[in-house]
Amino acid sequence: QISWVETMAFLKTLPFCCCEASKASKVSAAAAAPLEPSLPPSRAAARVPLTGRKRSLLVGINYFGSENELHGCVADVHRMLDLLSRFGFPEDERHRRVLVDSPQWPKHLQPTLENMRDGIAWLVADAQPGDCLLFHYSGHGGRMPRSDGSPSEWHETLCPVDMETEGMLLDSELFRSLVRPLPAGCRLTC
Repeated sequence: QISWVETMAFLKTLPFCCCEASKASKVSAAAAAPLEPSLPPSRAAARVPLTGRKRSLLVGINYFGSENELHGCVADVHRMLDLLSRFGFPEDERHRRVLVDSPQWPKHLQPTLENMRDGIAWLVADAQPGDCLLFHYSGHGGRMPRSDGSPSEWHETLCPVDMETEGMLLDSELFRSLVRPLPAGCRLTC
């Protein structure tokens, strides 16, 4: 069961509340208001109500059997699934994709670099103003020296399960594929 602290921590990660609190919630509308950040006037006029579809992509990688093995990333995804359901994110495969490296999980849903790229493309496909998208990643992150002439010395990276053969997912690629395609008024939480 999800604790009140976990629920509030999740809500604070949302840039704008895309989920209605249940009537049985202990939070009044006045208490929930501070969760919504104030916007500069130029952006406040551009806000769009989040009445569109809700989609989520969740990635959990424990790197089973490797020297880099972690022990809670797949469990993190399972905890998020329950929480997202409680906040109205649909559970069907048209609205939710889960990539985990559990041995019994289907190969086409393993968190390889290719599957993560495909999942991100799926998440943002046909995004519209008013949509609420969520990308959750639990796994190793890294840094890699930049060679693209940027003033920053390092790329921040996500580490797919096949990173040793296929490489890592770079911050610049994430921006191009996950953020840049979104229209104004579509909300993404990572």
